[in-house]
Amino acid sequence: MLPPSHFQNNDLPALNTLDELAQWLLIPKAELDWFADITGIAANSEKQNYRHYYNQWLAKKGKVPRLLEIPKKDMKEIQRKILSGILDKIPPHPSAHGFVKKRSIITAAQCHASETVVIAMDFAEFFPRIRPAIVRAIFTAMGYPPPVALHLAGLCMTITQVSQFSQLSTEQRHSLDVQKLYLRPHLPQGAPTSPALANLAAWQLDIRLSALCHNQEANYSRYADDMAFSGDKKLLLHAQSFTRLVSHICIGEGFFINPSKTRIMTQGHAQRLTGLVVNSHVNIGRKDFDRLKAILHNCITQNPKSQNRDNLADFRNHLQGKVSWVESINPQKGQKLRQLFEKIDWT
Repeated sequence: MLPPSHFQNNDLPALNTLDELAQWLLIPKAELDWFADITGIAANSEKQNYRHYYNQWLAKKGKVPRLLEIPKKDMKEIQRKILSGILDKIPPHPSAHGFVKKRSIITAAQCHASETVVIAMDFAEFFPRIRPAIVRAIFTAMGYPPPVALHLAGLCMTITQVSQFSQLSTEQRHSLDVQKLYLRPHLPQGAPTSPALANLAAWQLDIRLSALCHNQEANYSRYADDMAFSGDKKLLLHAQSFTRLVSHICIGEGFFINPSKTRIMTQGHAQRLTGLVVNSHVNIGRKDFDRLKAILHNCITQNPKSQNRDNLADFRNHLQGKVSWVESINPQKGQKLRQLFEKIDWT
């Protein structure tokens, strides 16, 4: 876990009792247990209005659907309070770039540009594998007494009903081992607090992988569940044994690698990390640029509705966000797309 000194001088709120916690969260003390749901009664209720989350399956062609567990309004407000008042005040490891202020997929990719070899590795079921004991230990290390740490952890975790998996076809359904992860308290993907807690839970992992890379004269960054390593010919020669060692370290810290997503990329091919190409410098991939350019062109020559294949409610903002993303990576290419975007007739 994180050293106690890491939590000092962070201006954390003093919450010594459950009464103080409820008062700080601006909720009645009688509702604190219901929101924290320590026993899982609310999560397992057959009545939707008793539960604190909406569930949504995100399907991708050829992949197992991803479960989004989105907190309802009151729960989301509580979690945002915990995020801004507590979790945002604890800095994650320098190697963590996901959901961290002044860091992004760009900063995560920059340290791997112009390297001989780039290795990408992904976690399998990143959020669900973070155990309740770890989340409680994080809040305990902040100085909160066990009852307060227990309730803070409960406010940030949930349990998935087994009936959610029965909605999927046999081909889409997760393995029984993965389902078990969701049927116990876990970090919900969709809660504001989950990324920050995941970064803190991976603190020791980031330390060990950073030390490994320092020893190997390699680079390391992590964006949520995407890990990246890079280095010179020395790393390339031992790439296979290096990935096995990384996997071993991850298992020791309670995380597992998805072997099907491990990629060893040399300079002779496109080295892609979180959608960016890092062969010589961080840039947008040609295929991604051409695809977005084609969509914008078709919006001009045909109409925007013809390109909104996913029936997005606000397709205009969706496209504008993609253009702004390219502008932040490559201003010159982004300007070309911006000029096309401005020509679209949205009426």
